[in-house]
Amino acid sequence: MKRIVLLVGGVETLAYFSIQMGNEWKRMGYKVFYFDLEDEMSSAKKLRRFIKPGETVLVTFNFEGLEKEAGVYREGIGYVWDEYAVPCYNIAVDHPYYYHERLADLPEKYYHISIDRLHEAYFKHFYPEFTHRGFLPLAGSKLEELCMPMMRSAARPMESISSVGEKRPSSVSGMNSRSAKPTHMMPMAA
Repeated sequence: MKRIVLLVGGVETLAYFSIQMGNEWKRMGYKVFYFDLEDEMSSAKKLRRFIKPGETVLVTFNFEGLEKEAGVYREGIGYVWDEYAVPCYNIAVDHPYYYHERLADLPEKYYHISIDRLHEAYFKHFYPEFTHRGFLPLAGSKLEELCMPMMRSAARPMESISSVGEKRPSSVSGMNSRSAKPTHMMPMAA
């Protein structure tokens, strides 16, 4: 496959992952298209011009682009991914039990990738009908690229970075605003 579709404009941390991977794939010579979830209809037109059957794959996180979004899904017709036989590789960052409803209607060429060994075992046990493409350990950016000296303060004697993302409480059923905020901090090496 020479062409890769990634998604941006949804969850900020997932867009960051997509952009970082896209930059590396471009460096390696692949053509990369960023489908913008904040401008679905305009992106959909550009996406159809970008896709070349047999040469294009979708790489996404947490089912973005697989949730019947207006730009990639039409009622009665289905996903653009099926229309062009595009393989869809979903890197599930969260535990699979969050996605039970999403697993009910996916493109024909859906492939699941887990980032945690326990998530992988759960998925294989409860969803054997799906093709599981294994385990992909988390990677990251160079710490010095992410951290800035101004993060140090009198109240926080060591520099730190957030190691989790944030979702708006309205987008997650059963979550209150307190539990929707990142709470885990990782100390930086001095």
